Amino acid sequence: MTSLLDDAKKMLELQYGDIPRLQQIKETLEQNKMLSVSDRQYLCKLAQEKSQKPSKASTYYNEKTTSDDLDIDELEEKIRVEMEPS
Repeated sequence: MTSLLDDAKKMLELQYGDIPRLQQIKETLEQNKMLSVSDRQYLCKLAQEKSQKPSKASTYYNEKTTSDDLDIDELEEKIRVEMEPS
């Protein structure tokens, strides 16, 4: 499992995706700032497309989200709940 920062760096290295947006995502993560939900979704989608290995975390981020202002604690809780076995 890779971090979002690792994914951003890899996509930039491969020149895969919207390079200016990926650069901004990378800089945001390097500054330990919170990434918007749409940027997380975008990065996870790119990483999934490139690896062709869908994961539960990527599936979660690809779902439609009505609020872009969720804080990191809410996101982590939603991810934890989604990844728990049924």
